[in-house]
Amino acid sequence: GHLINWLVPPILDYVRRNGKFFLPMSDSHITSAILKLYECFLLEFWIDENDTKVRLRPDDDEDEKKGNELHSDKYTNHLQMLFQFSLVWAAGSILKYESRPGFDEFFRTLCSGTKVEHPRPAELKMAKKRPNPSEGTRI
Repeated sequence: GHLINWLVPPILDYVRRNGKFFLPMSDSHITSAILKLYECFLLEFWIDENDTKVRLRPDDDEDEKKGNELHSDKYTNHLQMLFQFSLVWAAGSILKYESRPGFDEFFRTLCSGTKVEHPRPAELKMAKKRPNPSEGTRI
């Protein structure tokens, strides 16, 4: 919940105030699109009822025998990146081209946790070695 509460409201506010849309959309529609896209990614995970560990769904029986358990840090990092991807594609893709560079800059600054008005929640642990898009790339 911390990730959603931290990122979604300022993104919706930014898009509403600064975005030029192909088709105007309500905040509830954009939020629904973010969560539906994220849900699609979550389908690749399952929780083993025997030991309550989160695992990736196996591609075949051989993978299931190996056990593809995710270390909790890797799992958390992976889910955070999937959420950010979902947010960018659901909220950013509805913007016209001329609005996207500003969205890109706002999103990067927001995710860095340095925006005074939207600081990263203290409860939210972000991986230290998490890859960030390189300078000059577009989100």
